[in-house]
Amino acid sequence: MALSAVDIIALVFILLAAIKLLYLLIDPKKWYGVISGIYKKPKAAFIIYLILAIVVLVYLLQEITIVQIIAVAALVGLLTGMGISLYFRDFLGILKKIYSDKGSLLRKNWVPIIIWLAIFVWALVEIFR
Repeated sequence: MALSAVDIIALVFILLAAIKLLYLLIDPKKWYGVISGIYKKPKAAFIIYLILAIVVLVYLLQEITIVQIIAVAALVGLLTGMGISLYFRDFLGILKKIYSDKGSLLRKNWVPIIIWLAIFVWALVEIFR
């Protein structure tokens, strides 16, 4: 059985999620160590995530449309929101800090904002084509 690139992406994601779940079940504090190691150099993490996102997008577009990708993003956003809602009071302080300075928010997030806007426009063009 030959695996496609999308199958491999899904398999890697499933394996990483299983590893995370094992950490969380056995010792959640150890997962914090993994995460803090990943984000020790935030700019490097940002670049690595950006590169991986581009690679995944390229391979996904070989099998599904940008509209389908947006629909999946909606599902992931809802599932993420569901999880965060359980800890929302804990997030309020950090959200207040993040949202208190619009200039800082835009300055730090201009690349993801441009990417999201481009993907949204692309999907809208496809939907109404």
